[in-house]
Amino acid sequence: MHDNYRNDILKGVYEDFFGINKLSKENQELAKEIEELNNDFPKIEVKPIEKKEITKEDKDEKMKELFDRIDNLYVEDKSKETLKKI
Repeated sequence: MHDNYRNDILKGVYEDFFGINKLSKENQELAKEIEELNNDFPKIEVKPIEKKEITKEDKDEKMKELFDRIDNLYVEDKSKETLKKI
């Protein structure tokens, strides 16, 4: 009985000093809590975007449309030029 008592004390000292089992148990509990929290959030599905080749003509047409929209804004010409440079 004396050896068991000593082993229990040494085990307690070891646990207190290193705390491996205690930390492991706390980590498991935290991981479970985080998993439960994550289940409450809605899932977002992200689909890959297909790359589309843009021809020079398409690009030029889009730039012209953009510049026309800038020209129709009710701002000073200096501001329009700045927007076009951007």
